[in-house]
Amino acid sequence: MIRLAMALVIASSITCAAQETSSEASSSPIRFGVKAGLNLATFNYENYSAELSPIRTWLAGGVVDIPLSPTFFMSTGVEVASKGAKGKSLLTGADLTINPIYIQIPATINVSFSQWNVGVGAYFARGIAGDQTMTLGGVSVSTPIEYGDGEESMFTPFDIGFCSQVGYTIDNFRIGAQIYNGFTNALPKVSRTDDSSIGNFTFGASVTYLF
Repeated sequence: MIRLAMALVIASSITCAAQETSSEASSSPIRFGVKAGLNLATFNYENYSAELSPIRTWLAGGVVDIPLSPTFFMSTGVEVASKGAKGKSLLTGADLTINPIYIQIPATINVSFSQWNVGVGAYFARGIAGDQTMTLGGVSVSTPIEYGDGEESMFTPFDIGFCSQVGYTIDNFRIGAQIYNGFTNALPKVSRTDDSSIGNFTFGASVTYLF
């Protein structure tokens, strides 16, 4: 009987500890926030008709942090992100500035320790706006970017890729850095020749205010 009682006490203690850990995670609130940041953006490209280099761009949006355990949480949200590059056309010699704008949804699994967090995941983006500016002989012409796979399209509609982030939280503020590396060939199929491709890449810093 004594052994049975001790076994019941031990089992009860283990159950209570597990429930306490579970309840700690479940009692952590879902946090919402707003985010703004600056990036350096460029294209990873092959056999493209221009030599390209980075430009300064921006991002802004909303953030949702969903607790998974006392140590892990999922971070997602909706962002509007400016991407692109600048360079010189190999065909005409004109200076180029390419600036597509996307609405994107990132999702990362984050581990938190002390006030730091590190996360990796993926993002899905849809082109919504932007323009390309060509300058030759002191004359600049801007053309709105069209998304699709037709003859008039400049970029495919969707951008999918890898993302990672690191952040440091002070009270309600999170200071962070993020990388977005696109896997999608952004050139429309009708514009691809000799295995030409471009893919979005951005690296930058951001500030998030969590409610």
